[in-house]
Amino acid sequence: MRTPSFRERRRHPRNAVAARVRLTHSRHGSFEVQSRDISDGGVYLTGERLPPFMPGATFQLQLLDSVNPAIVFNARVARGDDKGLALEVIDYELGGDSYSVDVLRDQWNIVKQVLT
Repeated sequence: MRTPSFRERRRHPRNAVAARVRLTHSRHGSFEVQSRDISDGGVYLTGERLPPFMPGATFQLQLLDSVNPAIVFNARVARGDDKGLALEVIDYELGGDSYSVDVLRDQWNIVKQVLT
């Protein structure tokens, strides 16, 4: 039996990261969940307290175990399944200012270059 070929369609590779995340919804409030993986474009979240949400629902999320947990990411549900939610990062806020994800990506690339 031949295995069908799989073509990777992701724009950003995933990195397995188990970290605490605060997820806040305008009507459902805040709750703490876990990340399963993170990429430059989004995050996959799991957790017993994670209710199902429809694609397009918007949230704010904070990576509580990050170097700077004050960064607030605005994100929307890309998809959900019985294990969790995949969120696409729209932009982020820090110190009352909003920034595109491209700005954050550029900053990470500078840090990577300095560290290598």
